[in-house]
Amino acid sequence: MSAFLVDSDIVISYTKRQPSARALLEVVIREDDAPVSAISAITAFEVLQGLRHPEKPVIRRLLDSFRCLPVTEQTAHLAATLVRRQRERGHKLDMGDALIAATALIHGLVLVTGNRRHFADLGVDLYSEDWPTE
Repeated sequence: MSAFLVDSDIVISYTKRQPSARALLEVVIREDDAPVSAISAITAFEVLQGLRHPEKPVIRRLLDSFRCLPVTEQTAHLAATLVRRQRERGHKLDMGDALIAATALIHGLVLVTGNRRHFADLGVDLYSEDWPTE
């Protein structure tokens, strides 16, 4: 079984009770709640900063079901390299996506995202199941 890094859009879709996100997370989180999947600290930030107060306990439990990988100096260096490469190609890569991509690459994780085009040409393995893209 592959190990996964779950992107913010999937977690946010789950919080909005989208059935496709719920089904997808069932695939990447074992039923015994052992953290075989991870999120980046960037994903945790993006999800938590947008919370309305009543949702917080539910979302915290969901986030706690993942291993949360920190942004390290190595992550920052690789993310900066990815941003520079994309800029040289005439493409924009935002900081959050660059840090998430770098986290997936460093840890050898398959990225689960609905924003596949954000991560195209970065060398990141993307989850291949059909998922509605933006």
